[in-house]
Amino acid sequence: MQNMNKFLGMFGPRHSSMVFAFVGGLFFLGLAVWHGSYFGNEASVVAKRDARSFPPIYSDKPKTSEREENVSRNEFPAEHGEVYAPVNLSALLESYIAENPYSKSLEGVAVDGAIRFDDEGRLLKVYSLRLLFDQLLSLQGEWEIEEIDNWLHGYAWAAADGLSSPQHGVTQLMSSYFRYIDYLHVSGTATPPHSMGSVEDITSFQSFSQDLYKLKRDSLGEELADAFFSDEERYEASQLERAHIYANTELLASEKAEALQLWLDNQEPLFQAAARGIRVFDNMVEQVDLLRASGADGNQVFALREDIYGAEAAERLAALDRERQQWQDKVKAYHVELERIQSAKGISTTEMNEQIQNYMRQAFTEAQRRRIGR
Repeated sequence: MQNMNKFLGMFGPRHSSMVFAFVGGLFFLGLAVWHGSYFGNEASVVAKRDARSFPPIYSDKPKTSEREENVSRNEFPAEHGEVYAPVNLSALLESYIAENPYSKSLEGVAVDGAIRFDDEGRLLKVYSLRLLFDQLLSLQGEWEIEEIDNWLHGYAWAAADGLSSPQHGVTQLMSSYFRYIDYLHVSGTATPPHSMGSVEDITSFQSFSQDLYKLKRDSLGEELADAFFSDEERYEASQLERAHIYANTELLASEKAEALQLWLDNQEPLFQAAARGIRVFDNMVEQVDLLRASGADGNQVFALREDIYGAEAAERLAALDRERQQWQDKVKAYHVELERIQSAKGISTTEMNEQIQNYMRQAFTEAQRRRIGR
């Protein structure tokens, strides 16, 4: 997993592979959802958006299910209910965004995903909806959840403009959104196994995945759950098959290699490309380790990476090396200072702790202190 993280993170936006970005994005977004990353503690909120441009709808912050009922009762702002003559949809959405500015943190970034309806006014339940919901929900901390509700509700009205029943279109969209939020809340309490090193760990992960699969369908319905998660569920299943092969201690090295090749041959083209890319990266890491063990310098390591991935990716990997080394040096200095303070004579426990805390505040940021456990 560590190598996969490096692999997906090393490519610049201009030269990154769509295959790796797509598959890696699916996998890590799934982990983020499992850990409830969209719904953190309120203490983590670092900024509040000025809400004056959003009409006040809720006085007591109702729960999600109550907010969904509000859609059915048509209790969102009346001014969004006016029906306009059909015009170009993209122009309508651009006009809405211009009149209802997007988040400052996403200034200049296009709205992800899309809202589409068929000829009979039915909402098309497609993956792009999830992209839209995820992007908006990532604004929590900058916007209140009710502000996000309101913005999306107005955006839905713009998208439904021209339908024979715009209200019906908006109701479908907001209902799907609230069901997705409910799913995120519930799934955020589930914790996947943290290790995949043994057959028992993999079996435990499979059981967790099966429970999550059922939860998605119970929360979202079969159609919406398939649209939102089927790609990453297929990818996850393929990776579990691969993990079983790696964890099988009864296979000889040649048998394991044969089983892995058979597994790869049976994968979807998209997953095959990702697996081959990860294999290339793993081989590159092994070659770099051998080079360093033989005393090679940074220029030789860079040349190897450049030959495999190109100059830009090699530069990014070199930058990661520097950042890793700086962190290791900082941690080493911390342990030296910690030992010096703890071995000092004639100071009380209180004074010792104060000195340690003072050093930590000077040497590390708050995030780094949490990482180091202080």
